[in-house]
Amino acid sequence: MAERVTVPSPTFAILGGALGTGNLGVSALGTSAVKGVMEAFPSARIFMQDWTGQRVVEVPLATGPVQLDPLSLYHSRSYLKRGGTRHVAALDRASRWLPERLRSWVVRWDSVLDRLLRCDAVIDISGGDSLADLYGSSTFEVQAQSKLLMKKLGRPLVLAPQTYGPFKHARSIERVREIIDYSTLVAVREIDGIEELRRLHGGRLHERVVCCPDMAFRLDALPVEPEREPFLNRMDDRPLIGLNVSGLLYLSKQDFGIRQSYMRLVEAIAQWAIERCGARLLLVPHVISRTPPLADLSQLNLHRDVSDSVACMVVMKMLQPRYGQSVGCLGWPYDAGQTKHFAGQCDFFIGARMHACIGAISQCVPTVTLAYSKKALGVLSHVNMAEAVVDLRLLSVDECVARLAEVYDRRDEYRGMLSQKVPQVKAESRRFFTEHLPRALGLQAAMGPGSQWRPQ
Repeated sequence: MAERVTVPSPTFAILGGALGTGNLGVSALGTSAVKGVMEAFPSARIFMQDWTGQRVVEVPLATGPVQLDPLSLYHSRSYLKRGGTRHVAALDRASRWLPERLRSWVVRWDSVLDRLLRCDAVIDISGGDSLADLYGSSTFEVQAQSKLLMKKLGRPLVLAPQTYGPFKHARSIERVREIIDYSTLVAVREIDGIEELRRLHGGRLHERVVCCPDMAFRLDALPVEPEREPFLNRMDDRPLIGLNVSGLLYLSKQDFGIRQSYMRLVEAIAQWAIERCGARLLLVPHVISRTPPLADLSQLNLHRDVSDSVACMVVMKMLQPRYGQSVGCLGWPYDAGQTKHFAGQCDFFIGARMHACIGAISQCVPTVTLAYSKKALGVLSHVNMAEAVVDLRLLSVDECVARLAEVYDRRDEYRGMLSQKVPQVKAESRRFFTEHLPRALGLQAAMGPGSQWRPQ
């Protein structure tokens, strides 16, 4: 029997899932990626993308907080900005002409380049859906440049389960093809995502493309002290309906092709939930303000805050005179795991932020997703919830309310179906880290805390 050779534990960098952005969907993906890597490689070293300036990044998990080294990589066109993608690429290129001893000193001088070159693989999440033209060319460029930097550095690039596209520009398609062709592993999170990538590549398919459910299905729900939310602790036998209000749709002037007013829809949903269903309505923000939302609504334009925190505050002030204690709103701020905990207390959930909906669905809460792009339909098909995806681009306000009422009337049926399907989806999501990732990198995942990492 061959002797087992022990080698150093693997090192990973996780990009596109920073915890300090205020977007709890992005945080959910980043946290879930850390959880997945630690399950597959318990002794792995992980660098976590972060721009907060902290010396460590603390990742909240059910087993306790994990402290990781930060990686302050960001998109910049300047050659002088340390940590900027252009600076890191130029420094690496220039240092290759130096004698090895001097090159090592130069690399160690720049912590971002040093940490990237130490990585056995870079896992890139792209915020789940930002490798697309949907949010504008600047957002796409930020995502593309970090991935193309890995090609310049010669680091294995893993594209974690995410959405690719839509793409409006030929340049975007060209860059995405280059990124996919370079990547060691490419994961799509939509049930039909592989066929979309095939079309993107003119009928051919990257041999290392896999389909995996969204990583946030496995995010840990983190309990919160009950006294922090008195609205949820009153003795009340009425059903509790959660409503995530998207600030992007409610406050932003960006056009997502929605058929009718999102503001009108939110008001109609509140009326339906409280008056027709006799429910209490809990407003659930999923993109959090960096500072507490201003109480003076007249100041909103000055601060240009289009977070869900502000949108929920605006909706709360609109609804309270009419509905009083039948409507409540989560306080500020909670992290992704804590917000998932609150979503799990709801009897029914409605949301425009897909990861707010995943937080509820992954706890078997019947949920209607108010979609404004293609991603929700494909992602939620993994749990047979496609018919509970309401496309705001196609339906009127009245049609949207009628659709969510149909799902609400069948909520017991959906809850039973989810109790069977969700464990399967979580197991499929875990396989990305325990099977697909090790296989693509030529590694063997550890099977327990005492296992050692080694090449296959």
